[in-house]
Formats: sequence, C-alpha cells, structure tokens
Amino acid sequence: KHQARLTVEQKAIATAFRVMLEESIYFAIATLRWADKHDFDTITRDIVFAAVPALLRPYIAGSIRKDVVRTLYGQGLGRHSTDEIVHLMQTQIGAIDTFLGENAFLFGAKPCSLDCVLFAFVTNFAAAPWDHPLSRLVRSFDRLMAHCARIKSLTGLTGL
Repeated sequence: KHQARLTVEQKAIATAFRVMLEESIYFAIATLRWADKHDFDTITRDIVFAAVPALLRPYIAGSIRKDVVRTLYGQGLGRHSTDEIVHLMQTQIGAIDTFLGENAFLFGAKPCSLDCVLFAFVTNFAAAPWDHPLSRLVRSFDRLMAHCARIKSLTGLTGL
C-alpha cells in the first residue's frame, strides 16, 4: 500500500537502498555491537545476555560472540578496521542523506515503508548507549536525524 504510489524508478531506488541497508549497513551495526571486544564486554554482553546468570554470562556470551564475529568476517565487513567501516558507512549513509535532501521523506511529502526501515537502522546507530565513531557519524547527518524525528512523531514512539 505505502509503495503503490511510487513510480517504477522510485521502486528501483527503494530496492537498492533497502539492499544497502539490509546487506551492508546491518552488518556495520552488528560489528558495532559484537566485534569490538571492549564495547561488547562493557555494554552488549550485559544487555543481550541479561537473563543469563552472571557466573555463566561470560562463557555463553563469549561463545556466541565468537560465532557472530566469524560470521561478520565471512560476510566481509568484519575484515575491516573500525576506521574503514566508518569510511564505508560515511559513503553509504551519506548517499541516503544526499538523496533525502530537503524532502520530508525519501520520496516526497509522504512516508513509504522504506522510510520506516531507514528509521530503524538510523536509530540503531544514533541511540546506541555508548559513544562510538559510527554513532557519532550517523548523528552528524542532520537531515537523517530530522527524518527520524518526523517518523517518530508520526508513530508516537518515545524513548529513542
């Protein structure tokens, strides 16, 4: 329904952006949360594994983290340094920010489903509970942050 009003060209652009979000930017988020040992040990482990008894948490979390890091390496993004990932994300997220321009939403005055997908990814970075170069990068894109604020106000979400 939300995509029906888009032209064929807009649908093609939406597909390309969705693939970039789901197949690249998603893995940057996973890298942010899992690959950096310090960030994992100080934040992710205690949030994700809060229900696991404290004595077992380091062993279970460490084992799962090892598998996630292996997956990130196999996918490719896990082979890059944090600086390289930030540069890649600056290019990709910057492309979305540039395309958004001064529009309220990606394809004009009304949101489509891709606006909601974009909101989820951007807030995952921007609302991260720690200071990380990727979080700072995303928060530096004023148009994307304003876009997220518009989606948030439309949906009535709070706490992000």
